[in-house]
Amino acid sequence: MKVLLHDHGTKTAVNGSSPGFQDLVRTCEEALTTAPEGNMAELAVFPSTIEDIEKNGVSVELIYPKVQHFSLSYGGKGRSLPANRLLIELYGPHAEGRENGRVLVFYGEFSWLRGAYSSGPYVSLPAYEQKIRALLAKMGYKVN
Repeated sequence: MKVLLHDHGTKTAVNGSSPGFQDLVRTCEEALTTAPEGNMAELAVFPSTIEDIEKNGVSVELIYPKVQHFSLSYGGKGRSLPANRLLIELYGPHAEGRENGRVLVFYGEFSWLRGAYSSGPYVSLPAYEQKIRALLAKMGYKVN
């Protein structure tokens, strides 16, 4: 698995052997799996949307070698979301974490036919922006 930090156009690979790496991955995944029921942003996601986030903000991207099935905290047993990448926008064109606690979690099943991310990203619980920032800082990654 690969974790990338995007900071205003600069892409940095997060060291997978760093202490805190697994905590960072787990926290990013929880930002998706604990999103309240029906809490999706009305946002059409195009490749240009993702490029804008990566160039004009701060985000963490998780890229898995194969599709994962994330169990969502609502919808009953067996409700899962398949994805092989997640993008959590901490600051930027669509992030509102500092103003009102809203953090968007983009998800997708990358294939050459479909592209990378689906429309309608999940809106995470307010605390995840600070949790992810704190973990990155503890690992030695400075983010704006």
